Amino acid sequence: NQLRDDVTITTSAKILGDDYKRGICQETIEQYHKRLNGVGIIKVSMDKLLKDSTTR
Repeated sequence: NQLRDDVTITTSAKILGDDYKRGICQETIEQYHKRLNGVGIIKVSMDKLLKDSTTR
């Protein structure tokens, strides 16, 4: 079960990063955070991912 959760988080994080790089609006990002947080993703980690994805 933990492995499945990790895969879900990684996949969601990648999708979020790709969407961010395509320039979707900040409001949408925040809504996405809220939805992801509902399945156990920590917002701080996602913020770090976003920061990393925009500097690559």
